[in-house]
Amino acid sequence: PPLLGVTLAFHLGWIAVDLAVGLESFDSEILYSRWGNELLDGRYPEAQYPPGAVLLFALEAWLGGGGARTSNALLMVPFQLVTVAAIWALRTRTTPWLAALVALWPMNAFFWEFRFDLVSTALLALGIVLAARGRWGMSGAALGLGAAVKWIPGVSFVFLAVWLLASRRPRELRAHVAAFVAVFVGLHVPFLLWSFDNATYAYRYFSGQGITGESVWYLLLTPLGLATVNEREFWLPADVP
Repeated sequence: PPLLGVTLAFHLGWIAVDLAVGLESFDSEILYSRWGNELLDGRYPEAQYPPGAVLLFALEAWLGGGGARTSNALLMVPFQLVTVAAIWALRTRTTPWLAALVALWPMNAFFWEFRFDLVSTALLALGIVLAARGRWGMSGAALGLGAAVKWIPGVSFVFLAVWLLASRRPRELRAHVAAFVAVFVGLHVPFLLWSFDNATYAYRYFSGQGITGESVWYLLLTPLGLATVNEREFWLPADVP
């Protein structure tokens, strides 16, 4: 509880400072608002992110009266708290330190406030905790929901499924896979039936994207002088060999 209290105060304080100085971001200010309002108006948008994210944008636009800059920032706070609590809940010798690092690491603050990665991050951490406690069905459901927002939790689902298969635990494997598929597919099917092209646009868009300044591969390559990116447009593909 003390760490969660510090996390809450730090996160809300950071948001308050940015609001006071008028700091904005194109993503939450323009893109999330546009896609969210389109869904609220009865049209599925040609968005760069899967249906789970589009539903989030619609919620943000509704709460923000059409805008998503402030509502996105505030909605990320509970997901940050879930992430920190889930890491701590793994209860190893190092997880309290890792939870504190995740809670207070200032280089993450921009992405906490102006992106929506904390949603899939929280669901990823929660899915791992549930798996560690043997709640395989709930773990698959959490990872499936996270993957419907951003794809990274799907990677953890695959690793856990392979581990269960190698461990010869068919009952747990079935529960894990069934829950993941039910949630992930269940969130996609209505939108695929409604607007197949727009609902699959996110997957077509990112399938051809190169290494960007936001990628872990960029962080590995740039100290070696093998990747450079425009500092003002770090989300665009980097120059690599």
